[in-house]
Amino acid sequence: MAAFSDSVSDVLLGISMDIADIKSKRDLLELINGKLKLIFHFSDVAICTFSQAEPLCKIFLLDPASVLQKHPDYQQYISFCYSSNGMPISNFLLLQQPVVQNLDTTIGPGSDLSLKVLVESGIRQVICIVLKKAEEYFGMITFYLENKTELTAATRNLILAIANLIGITVSNILYLDEINRREEEKAILLSFSDSMATVRTKQDLNVMMSDQLKRLCSIKDYVISVIHEDGELHGGFIYNKDAPYVEMPEFTKALNTRFKVQDGVFNRVMVSPDPVMYHIDELLSTQGTPEYIRFWKSIGIEIVVGIALTFGKTPIGVLWIEPADAGQLAVFHNSLFKGIIAQISVALSNILANERVENQMLEISNYKQRLEEENAYLLEEIEKNYNHSEIIGSGAEMAAVFRMMAQVSFTNSTVLLLGETGTGKELIARAIHNNSRRKDKLMVKLNCATLPAGLIESELFGHEKGSFTGAMERRIGKFELADNGTLFLDEIGEMPVELQVKLLRVLQEREIERVGGKGPIKVNVRIIAATNRDLLQEVENGKFRSDLYYRLNVFPITLPPLRNRKEDIYLLAMHFMAKFSRNTGKNVCNISHKATQDLLTYPWPGNVRELEHLMERSVLLTQGNTIKELQLSPGQYNESGKKINSDYIKTIDENERDHILKVLRLCGGKVFGPHGAACKLGVPVSTLNSKIAKLGIVKEKVFITP
Repeated sequence: MAAFSDSVSDVLLGISMDIADIKSKRDLLELINGKLKLIFHFSDVAICTFSQAEPLCKIFLLDPASVLQKHPDYQQYISFCYSSNGMPISNFLLLQQPVVQNLDTTIGPGSDLSLKVLVESGIRQVICIVLKKAEEYFGMITFYLENKTELTAATRNLILAIANLIGITVSNILYLDEINRREEEKAILLSFSDSMATVRTKQDLNVMMSDQLKRLCSIKDYVISVIHEDGELHGGFIYNKDAPYVEMPEFTKALNTRFKVQDGVFNRVMVSPDPVMYHIDELLSTQGTPEYIRFWKSIGIEIVVGIALTFGKTPIGVLWIEPADAGQLAVFHNSLFKGIIAQISVALSNILANERVENQMLEISNYKQRLEEENAYLLEEIEKNYNHSEIIGSGAEMAAVFRMMAQVSFTNSTVLLLGETGTGKELIARAIHNNSRRKDKLMVKLNCATLPAGLIESELFGHEKGSFTGAMERRIGKFELADNGTLFLDEIGEMPVELQVKLLRVLQEREIERVGGKGPIKVNVRIIAATNRDLLQEVENGKFRSDLYYRLNVFPITLPPLRNRKEDIYLLAMHFMAKFSRNTGKNVCNISHKATQDLLTYPWPGNVRELEHLMERSVLLTQGNTIKELQLSPGQYNESGKKINSDYIKTIDENERDHILKVLRLCGGKVFGPHGAACKLGVPVSTLNSKIAKLGIVKEKVFITP
């Protein structure tokens, strides 16, 4: 080949030095056109790449100044030659030398397309040689010559050397392109990830898919179908809201229909690690085709690609895509698209989890509202039947109190209210009165502990003018004032013994006599008495008459201490907070979690009254709208709510009471029988019952863990 330089070494050295600076296809093309054409007179060059595992040619470089481009069938020629059908790659791989094809200028009517294009473009010789790097063949370079040249040994060696240099260059360019492609993919994925980080709802995801996925993947339409919680059904979840078919009734029906996961189409996608392409006509030709496939056909879809959406290894749904170009299906298999699908899966999983939480919260809210409505109904019934709306209590112990109130309210029986200070005995008394036949009359209250002993008789029975020093006028007493109504004797245990005799007579005879009066006065009064003392113990101690005790103890009701009503503490606190907020003109409406815990763990020796005063003080001291701290009384208390000191010693009765309680708890509250408390304590049943009554042990207390 006369056009070659006489010094092969000089040519290769010059080319190898230039090749070292080549970083792109453009640089390589400039080298080919600028230097190779000067030493090797070819008119055109083409480079393609392929894989030995899959011999499918991909065009790497075509000369833009090629004479072949002027031929009208150039594109057909390129498509034919550089394809797996047109290029006999396997034949070239067997050869270690350039392959030369000399063309005859005579073109017969049966000549193939490639020969026709080459000859009509003036090409007389084609030289092909494979490209390799590290003994691996990865491509081929083709030189097109307008003049035939004889390949001598030196020419062949030079062509092989040049091909090796170009092969290294092409390999490097491919490597750099791969690096750039991966960096670009990382940038795209990072951008997509940043956008996905803002997705909170399916509306957000829909916008993201419209803005990003359609742009990146060149798709026409999409829909996401998710698997329901039962794992058996799936249905539409996200769809392209800009599509014209969304207004169609058929679409609404398909969107609201639940289909079986094992429908022969959906489940195939779910188990496939790669996207699955379906031709709609082929699916419709089989039996049992899901109805949504028929809908796709009706709106003109011919091909769909299904991609499984999973969170970890858990399938959550399928992304259905209608590709914009059936020839670009390879995009759904590349790593970039798979990375995008992974992020869509994570976003979808978060959305589904959030919706499940929201649905659960909605269910809870609905359930709470239903309970509130039921509670309001029950309160209304209680208001109608018992009218103790001022009393707040929802626990078992207060429920027992309410039941007893309901049993006694409509009678005229005497009621004895027992319980510690501050448990709300007056409220119970008022509720009983308000639900009795005497509700239209007065309920008169007398606190026996607040008046001097010399004035209690006058307060109870009244006095005549001048009956004693200071009696400037006649005054009727509480019994007369409460005639046909109710008399509430609070702190009855504080009544002096000498007055107890007169009270007993009134209860027996139903008549009174004013101090200084001249005759009895008939009264119709219902008695409700209350005390925080152990009246039975007071009887034994000689401080309270036994006959009066049994006269008052017709229908005893024991009010539980607040420490035994844990479920009511928060409700009471909120009630008092609202009350004192209104009274003070403040807007205190919340109690902090810490303050609530303090309320629940405090033993409440002062019971409800102490809680009421605490909340009043807390409202006054609170600056914002939330009570954050409570000024609880310091100190330690026993299970009865009594403050104890380090040197405190229990009384015999307290020790006996604690021991009996412990045994009763061990026996599940059972007194009789071989496994009862009486047997274990070694005392007769009657003796144990007497002690239980004497020590004030109530059944409810037995089942409360100390």
